[in-house]
Amino acid sequence: GLIVERIEDAGPLYVFKHALIQEVAYSTLLRSRRQQLHGLIAAALEGRFPEVVGRQPELLARHFAEAGLAERAIGAFRRAGQFALSRSASVEAATHLSHALALLSSLPPAVMREPLELALQTALGVALSGIGGYSAADAVSAFERARVLVRSVGSQEGVGAIFDGLFINYTNRGDLTSSMEIGREFLAIARQSGDALSESVANRMLGVVYRVLGQ
Repeated sequence: GLIVERIEDAGPLYVFKHALIQEVAYSTLLRSRRQQLHGLIAAALEGRFPEVVGRQPELLARHFAEAGLAERAIGAFRRAGQFALSRSASVEAATHLSHALALLSSLPPAVMREPLELALQTALGVALSGIGGYSAADAVSAFERARVLVRSVGSQEGVGAIFDGLFINYTNRGDLTSSMEIGREFLAIARQSGDALSESVANRMLGVVYRVLGQ
């Protein structure tokens, strides 16, 4: 009577009779055995249930994380965050991306962490802006961290979202000195990459600041 069978459209579903029973059963397993089981479940999800993984990448991510497979868990949490952002589910996106960032420190030294963190911080900044607006302190922190990583990594991927988010924040707060700095830095990056659209956006940023300053 500890396990109950429920018949659903997709087939039979087996659940514990009570959540406390599940917790006790889980806690009695050795950590090594739990990791092994989570790894087997993750492999089964990937191999046999791709439609579930497509709809719920966070489910796969959790099993990877509990299996001690940090790099694969980060990738799945990142996909979950991007999927949530595509549906404007900002709270869920921020949760998944935060889980991914928390796992970065457990990656082996051979893995290049900074490019991965740059992508995660950029997406997190977008998600947090969707929750609290561009003036949200946590969104600014995510974008500023991404800005630092842009300098060290030298990547152009997603750079527009970083500088756009920071520019909107600083301009709305009336911090025109920081707004000007953001516009100039973005313009330099755009010219270096030869991206005409980004250069146009950067010039518009500077134009907004000069107009407000009466210049």
